Amino acid sequence: GLEKLEMHRSAVAGRISVPDAWGQEEFLKDWIDCTVFDAPIVSSRVSTAKALLIGDVRRSDSA
Repeated sequence: GLEKLEMHRSAVAGRISVPDAWGQEEFLKDWIDCTVFDAPIVSSRVSTAKALLIGDVRRSDSA
């Protein structure tokens, strides 16, 4: 992944301009869809562990 990107970047260096920022990054938040990442977590043990940790915090806060 990263090696291919670096190889491509060096191959096209000087032929095209690739800016570090394009000034419209704030619009990217409209495109973010976390459901793709949430779906595997919901059905895994991570959500169970999260629920247990939240329960522990609530119990310690009420004590």
